[in-house]
Formats: sequence, C-alpha cells, structure tokens
Amino acid sequence: ELDDALVIVMADHGHRFAKLRETHQGQLEERLPFFAISLPAKFRQTEHGRKMYTNLMKNKDR
Repeated sequence: ELDDALVIVMADHGHRFAKLRETHQGQLEERLPFFAISLPAKFRQTEHGRKMYTNLMKNKDR
C-alpha cells in the first residue's frame, strides 16, 4: 500500500532523436519534462501538509 508514501515521479527529458522531437509537442516534452508529486492523505491533514499542498497547487501551472 502507498497510504503513507510520498511519491515523486519525474523524467529527465522527452524524445531526443525521434521524429516527435521535430513537432511542437516534442519540443514541449523536451523542455518541460514530466513531474508529479503525490502526498499521502495523512500528511495533507496536518497543518504543515495543508500548507505544502496549497503551495504545490498554487505553483503547478507557473
């Protein structure tokens, strides 16, 4: 179970040598690699966790 786990998934870059790189989507994937964070519900219920979650949500589209 991952109920107590903080999970961070990130990639270093998109496709480097594929034809996809020549497209707009490919350029975005190269410059803006995948990054995701999952905070456990127990942590989000603490004061510190709520602040962290709020900050992450504010900054997710910057």
